[in-house]
Formats: sequence, C-alpha cells, structure tokens
Amino acid sequence: MVLRHLLAAALFCLANFPATASEGVFTFQPPDRTRFVRTLTRTARLEREGVVRTEVTIYKARFTFHETPSGYSVEITPLSFRYVVNDDDVDSPVWDLIRDRKFLLKLNSVGNLNEMSGFDEVDAALSRQRVAFAARSPSIHLDHLPLGGGRRRNRNEGLMLWHEQRSAPGTKLELDRRERGFTGERVRSHTSMQVVRAEKCGTRRCVVTRYTMTPDLAESARRANENRNVDLIDARASEELEQTIEPSTMLPHYEKLTWKARFDSADADDTGRWRASLVAVSEFTYEQPSGK
Repeated sequence: MVLRHLLAAALFCLANFPATASEGVFTFQPPDRTRFVRTLTRTARLEREGVVRTEVTIYKARFTFHETPSGYSVEITPLSFRYVVNDDDVDSPVWDLIRDRKFLLKLNSVGNLNEMSGFDEVDAALSRQRVAFAARSPSIHLDHLPLGGGRRRNRNEGLMLWHEQRSAPGTKLELDRRERGFTGERVRSHTSMQVVRAEKCGTRRCVVTRYTMTPDLAESARRANENRNVDLIDARASEELEQTIEPSTMLPHYEKLTWKARFDSADADDTGRWRASLVAVSEFTYEQPSGK
C-alpha cells in the first residue's frame, strides 16, 4: 500500500464484545485447492505545482490455496499487467520482472502470513528503478511499488484482526497505535474497523467491513522542519478500505482502498511555495472463490 510505506503499523489495542455462536465469527478456513483470479485496478491522480499526472495500473494474478500440516501455502501466478500514464499505455518493467515468476505465501492455521518467497529480487529491482518527483513532471510510478513490501503487515495487522471476532453488523474495533510517517519516524494514528452490513456473495454469506486510518502528522512535520531545513506548513493523510468478506473462510470477494495525502510547503530558500496532493483508489475484484 502506498500509505503503508509512509505509515507502517506497530502497537495496537482493541475493544470488542465477546462473540456468541448464534452470531457467527470470522474463521479462516478456505477449502483445500481454493483458486481465484484477482484483478487490481489502481487509479491515481497526483498534482504538484499545478502539474497533474494520472496513472492507472491493472494487474491480474491467480491465487491457489493448498492445505499444509501447519496451515496453507498460497501460490500466486501473475497473468497480465497494464500501465497507463495520462491516458497513454506505457511499457512497464514490472511485467518483465514478474511475468515468468511464481510467488509463494505461507500462512499459519489462523491465516497469519509467516513467510514469503519470490518477492525479494523483484522488490529490490523495483526500488532501484523508482523515479523521483520532478517539479514540472511529477511521477508517482505506482507500478514500481514493491510487491512484497508491507504484504505481511497489511494482512496480519489488517484483515486478520477480524479473526474470531463477531461477524454481525455493528461489530467494531478501535486501534490506537504508531505508524511510520513520511519522514521515517513513528507518529500517532487512530484506526477504526467496523462490520457495516451483511451481503450475499452469490450463494454465500458475506459481510461488508470498513477500515479507516488517520495519522497525526503534526509531530512528523515539526521534526522535518527542524531537521531538514524545510518549511512544511501542512501535511495530511488518510487510508480507507472497504472489503466484502466471507466470514466462514475469511476470503475477500471485493475490496476498495482509497489513499489520500496532501502536503503544503515553502521552499527552504523562500523562493516560493509548492503544494502536492495524491488520491489513489485501488479496486480488487475476484472471480468467485471455489474449492476443488
């Protein structure tokens, strides 16, 4: 996640009511050999100093679950990749790096991600190729974001917090923790997670959940001004995630992730001010998960 590179998770505390059997709970129990194809469509708009850049990334991959003595292994096979900048298709080195690879996740019996393989070499190459912001030609290059970085954190400290919690609408978790801010230091944040409503997923029972995380960047902005000789006037960010989840398996059927960030700064030499804003929306669609 883009903001997860800026705002990584650490300590959490949560409060909730005990579950009852009649209400049901979230249980990680996908059938052996469950297979689905996930399509990510990420649309981003970056504006800096009056220059606007739009990027669209479309990435399709097949996921296959296999039961193991300790939990599950999940094989990820990339199927296709498309990258569009300002409405023009652009060749992306990402596809050349991943097209002939298979990635593997190892999950324990409750669904926590313990190990990953296949990501390190690709992520290192993507990090080397990342393009920096330019004043008149801003670039976010979301296609260059590491594939493995943050994956364990996002799963274990996001989706898996629902494990063994009630799946009834109204169930809510509140988390106060510290995230990694844009300067690299940890800042305070507040996260709210809630089961919004029940919903049918074909013949299956699903629920819609909503996740909102807002970091307090004031402390991080102050330190940037003190230590990096900048005049950062305002810095704001937020992350919102809506998921449609099958509680009996904890498999997602749909996800929509929205990142927002805004920075307002004066140049260190007082030659002027610059503003930057980013809005990125990622939608994940899934073929109907099925056990084989």
